[in-house]
Amino acid sequence: ADGFCDAANNVAPCFDGGDCCASSCLYGDVYSCSKAALDCLDERVHSEYMEMSDCSHPISFIQYIEQLWSTNICVDVQASMTDQSFVCTDKILIINGTGNECVDRIVSVHEQYGSLGNCTLDTKYSLSDEAQNVIRVVNDCLSTVNAGSSDTHAANDGGTK
Repeated sequence: ADGFCDAANNVAPCFDGGDCCASSCLYGDVYSCSKAALDCLDERVHSEYMEMSDCSHPISFIQYIEQLWSTNICVDVQASMTDQSFVCTDKILIINGTGNECVDRIVSVHEQYGSLGNCTLDTKYSLSDEAQNVIRVVNDCLSTVNAGSSDTHAANDGGTK
């Protein structure tokens, strides 16, 4: 990725390293993504234009989430949360505070690319249903804790209770 959209490289699976979409292009030493919004062919990018996206780097977000699934750190709500007795408490706000690797890894990128909810929405066509469900449980927990609720909530089939 050098900040310039090379038409010859703007094909699956690399799409010129993100250089052809405004929301995934990173400025290079020479080029500054000026042509990026005109040639966005990457279907993984839900929001073509950066100013319309609430997720600052959707491709990086997708790649991070895909890595959690490809390495089996996260599987689905049942295996990754319920079976591991994940309970939503204010410990979710502490780095590695829940003791659940899947949850802690997802929480670690909250606000790194934008809020989990916004990034999930902006990339929903690129994420598996399982990934969206796990992220939804984590995001619901963050919302509950940030709202000041002192209740605890256990993960259960894609939601909180």
